[in-house]
Amino acid sequence: MSIFLTLLMLAGLLSRGIARPIRELTRATERVASGDVIIPEAPVTAAIEIRELYAHFATMADRIDTRARYLRDFAAALSHEFKTP
Repeated sequence: MSIFLTLLMLAGLLSRGIARPIRELTRATERVASGDVIIPEAPVTAAIEIRELYAHFATMADRIDTRARYLRDFAAALSHEFKTP
């Protein structure tokens, strides 16, 4: 019985430290793909590798947002130059 409880506790810890943060990061990825750049903070209960993944994801999303703003500004400036001789 104690082995079963130990396994159940380990499964809960793994779920809290790995599965939940990965699901949240998946949802954040979907939001970034749709244009909504809101980066969640890595849970403190997440494994070190998961927190590192969150940090890299935040960097990537920021770069994507910066590039998208640059392209929008460039397109607007180019359009303006064509409209006003």
